[in-house]
Amino acid sequence: MKYACFSDIHGNIEAFKACYEDAIKKEVNGFIFCGDYITDILRANEVISLVNEISSKYECYIVKGNREDEILKYSNHEVNYIIGSNEESFLLTYYQLFKTNIDFISQLKTQQVFSINNLTISLSHMLSDSSDADIIITGHTHIQSSMYDNGILYVNPGSIGLNNDGRVGATYSIINFGKLVEVEEYIVNYDVDSVICDVKNSLLSGITCCWDQVIINTLEQGLPYSTVFIQVMNNIAKNNGYDTSLDYIPKKIWQEALSYTKKVINTNGD
Repeated sequence: MKYACFSDIHGNIEAFKACYEDAIKKEVNGFIFCGDYITDILRANEVISLVNEISSKYECYIVKGNREDEILKYSNHEVNYIIGSNEESFLLTYYQLFKTNIDFISQLKTQQVFSINNLTISLSHMLSDSSDADIIITGHTHIQSSMYDNGILYVNPGSIGLNNDGRVGATYSIINFGKLVEVEEYIVNYDVDSVICDVKNSLLSGITCCWDQVIINTLEQGLPYSTVFIQVMNNIAKNNGYDTSLDYIPKKIWQEALSYTKKVINTNGD
């Protein structure tokens, strides 16, 4: 039995299609989805539609990620995102989503525990307490990895939509549940330029916090722009006496942070 593990699609339908087609060619029997299907690239409806299509054809295990939780919090009036903040990208995703797709993510669980070939698998977007599991599958880090620790196999398929392990492309993994459990790691090429063009021509290009450029830089270089960007921005805001809440940092700080992020990433890459 072979299961493809997909995670962190972040609205990148082109990368998602490429990985799905690649997994089909490798004759997988099912799919495991680790969350963060939406936000950042504004193709949420297409991504969820393909997840549903796959689940209608194959055995699938699906959990939600923190990005789905953010959309559900807004839908349930638990938070109020602000235009002009980094959370504006969440608003753009929410207002493009069909109600049926909001309903779909609302019924997803945070964690699933299931069995394949008498092995207990714990599936969640972020690492949780699963000491009784034989295999723990998570996403979130956007870094592809697999390792044993204290007899437990940990699998992270990386990110389909915004890979940031230093390689340009979409990453996913296949777990082969044979006599021995084997993990095969893949990186798939897709039309990155078309996705970048899509981002530039979308409403993301008008948001205050430069998030469109952070996404484009990540797509172009496969490096952790978003993580470094937020860290740099918080430091600059704090040093200038501003509230470090992402909602209230002035535009000039976002722009300064983007410029400095590029320097940090390029310095670490040299």
